[in-house]
Amino acid sequence: MSCLAYDRPCAKRCPMMIASLMMVQAAAGSRVKNAVPRPTVVVFLSPDCPCNLRCKPELEELARSLRPILLTGIVVGVSRTQAVRYRAKLGYTFSLVPDPVREIAAKAGAACSLDMALLDPKGRPLRLWEGIGKDTVTELGREIGRRYGLRPIDPSRFSEITQTGCSLGVCYPVKSAPLRFPG
Repeated sequence: MSCLAYDRPCAKRCPMMIASLMMVQAAAGSRVKNAVPRPTVVVFLSPDCPCNLRCKPELEELARSLRPILLTGIVVGVSRTQAVRYRAKLGYTFSLVPDPVREIAAKAGAACSLDMALLDPKGRPLRLWEGIGKDTVTELGREIGRRYGLRPIDPSRFSEITQTGCSLGVCYPVKSAPLRFPG
């Protein structure tokens, strides 16, 4: 088990262990002093999946449309350092959290990149959607509206076809290849 704070195995139970989905919110909100717990939407990303790059505009639109709900990307199979490089390379404006041993993805039930999950303010998964597109964003918006009384998301800015990505390899042990960037 790795520690988000130090990118090395944890010797004991510490508040930054990845075992809990609550750490997604803690890691993503760590830059905000005295942050109030709030619902979070997580999207699972794989650095080797071309769908992540193709859907980047939709992911950025989702991050804007969700406010005040937080969007956080979970980069599966990479270290903290690799996740930081991945965010810088692709220019995501939302936070990314590494999931080096695929524990967060497995706990949420995500099988492919671009799967999305809604977490309650305590970090518990409430619902999982496969992929991103007009249908899934509409359902996500309805769920957020029903649970939290927020306005629905405008689905007109999202693809008619739901985009799903590559397998995250959470059903079987997979040795992750090193993250490489051209140039």
